[in-house]
Amino acid sequence: MDPVTALVGFVVFAAVAAGALIFAAGVRGAPVPTVPVPGPAGWRSPLVRSALATAAAVAALTVTRWPVAAAAAAAGVGLAPRLVGGRRDRAERIARVEALAAWVESLRDALAATAGVPGAIRATAAVAPEPIAGPVTRLAARCQHGDVTGALRAFADELADPTADLVVAALEVAVTRRAGQLRAVLSEAAGSARATASMRAKVEATRASTYASIRITTGVTVTMAAGLIGWQRPYLAPFATPTGQVVLGGVAVLFLTGFWLLGRLTATPPAARLLAAPGTAR
Repeated sequence: MDPVTALVGFVVFAAVAAGALIFAAGVRGAPVPTVPVPGPAGWRSPLVRSALATAAAVAALTVTRWPVAAAAAAAGVGLAPRLVGGRRDRAERIARVEALAAWVESLRDALAATAGVPGAIRATAAVAPEPIAGPVTRLAARCQHGDVTGALRAFADELADPTADLVVAALEVAVTRRAGQLRAVLSEAAGSARATASMRAKVEATRASTYASIRITTGVTVTMAAGLIGWQRPYLAPFATPTGQVVLGGVAVLFLTGFWLLGRLTATPPAARLLAAPGTAR
């Protein structure tokens, strides 16, 4: 099959598969994540990732007629976000911690002009920094229903960050026991958040060369495989036999394992939380 025809077929099938999955989700009444497809961030949605993996498997099977190639293509799409999508996630986490520090400072200042923690939260919700604007707005709305402690715990679970847990713990004490040094505690929490964000940014800077090496390694490997399939098919003819499929399966496992290990180099383990819900990892 002509490589251009195969590429067009892949794009068309990906669009059809994504549309079919979204239609099925709509019929079931399931929410469809509104995540933009272009770029690594779009692959966070399981729906989009499933559609792309299916499309890749069908395209590989159509071009090569090799079941092992189809399975390897689907597995490669599953690993792709770990290899190329983690950088944006880490940058968003850093931005969220910096935004939390700025909001805590405004909350501390608002406590001097409002009566109590719920009033300060409502007063600062409209000016909360963009990375945490949604969670803070929902926190203010929940506080209006009276269960301030429950609203604070929901806010901590939504951010899922140790710094947010520290802030929430201080606010909970102030709500339930009328702590007198809340502004000082919030100042310390804001300073801790800024120090955490700075440390994470420095770690990202030191790992930049590692991330670049991983992207280059992955890109060269995928390009070489695509080039051999598209323009050097006679060279790959032995893989068309049953024995060749077994050998190809072993090669694919080795490469996929290597990509998985490369992905682990970029993964950042979740920090231990102070207010993790029962049954979840701390």
